[in-house]
Amino acid sequence: MGNLSETWYVEPVFDYEYKTYQLRSYTKHLAERFSELKFYPYLSDLRSHLQRLDEFKTGRAELQKNVRRDIARIDMDRQKLIRESIPEDAGVMLELGEIVNFAIAHLSHYYRDGLQNLDALNAQVQISPLGIFNGVQDSGFLFFRKNTSTRIYSYHLRIIRRSVADEVYKDVQTRFIEEITTGMFTNFNELKWDLIRSTRTSEITSAYLVETNTEYPQYETLLPLAKRYLINSRL
Repeated sequence: MGNLSETWYVEPVFDYEYKTYQLRSYTKHLAERFSELKFYPYLSDLRSHLQRLDEFKTGRAELQKNVRRDIARIDMDRQKLIRESIPEDAGVMLELGEIVNFAIAHLSHYYRDGLQNLDALNAQVQISPLGIFNGVQDSGFLFFRKNTSTRIYSYHLRIIRRSVADEVYKDVQTRFIEEITTGMFTNFNELKWDLIRSTRTSEITSAYLVETNTEYPQYETLLPLAKRYLINSRL
């Protein structure tokens, strides 16, 4: 199973063993992709699953806190009613809690593993600014250099706001422009200014050269590494 729906943990068949099997099948697929050095969109999907599970767990705890309570006894000294929470249903809700707890622990392991593997590739990939560097701009260009060719992308840093928990985080939107023939003596700074002039984007001066001696997947690995570099440079 390569994917999980957003609400997989509350969908039929509702059974702890079945749900753990479903989850293990999904993470087996993730482990295969990570072994191929492919991390996108798998890491971001993992992060989204963990966020939803955590939100569900937090919301469930808040609901339990505010539900109707039974009177346990009367404190005559303080003239106060002492209430206790009604016990949670021992069936479905208890099993759902066990499923969610297992899923958070299991997916967190694979998320950390994926991040560590991606971090290990940083030493194999060199990202450097082209020309005079005046700080990271919100928009610019990325040059992914191979042996005899270079892929060119534009990028745009943006702020993403989510209504859930008032979450705010940075993201990088990229767009493929073209792939051109390049060699050992290509002047990439000159190439950058040719591109700026041809696209009539004189307000953009930032561009980065991405190089590696290893054949990594472009979409699933090199682009996420470049995006993380841009986000971390902008913090």
